[in-house]
Amino acid sequence: MEQDISQTPTTADEWKHWAFLHAFEHTRIADRMADAGQVFPHYPLRGEGPIVQTPDWLMDHDAEHGSIRERLGIGFSVDYTDVDTHDPKALADWIAAHYLEHILIDAGLPG
Repeated sequence: MEQDISQTPTTADEWKHWAFLHAFEHTRIADRMADAGQVFPHYPLRGEGPIVQTPDWLMDHDAEHGSIRERLGIGFSVDYTDVDTHDPKALADWIAAHYLEHILIDAGLPG
């Protein structure tokens, strides 16, 4: 099965692939919103390995999601700055909540 951002990465290769797919998704969202005249701070979210372990990435990612939610009027909110990547359940919960928000974002995108 092809990996997507709904699946919790467990290996270095899976993290690399997840990071690529995730960065692509955020760029796609930014492009769609820009086409509709809704610009927001778009951070460089590409990385390799378990990128969610770096505090700067977590803060940038949370800020970008907050800007998107605000512009699209999405009330769903998760604190994306805090995840224990060494706790498989906590990481899986973070990935699942994050993926749910991406579904809500896709549903609210203009155009």
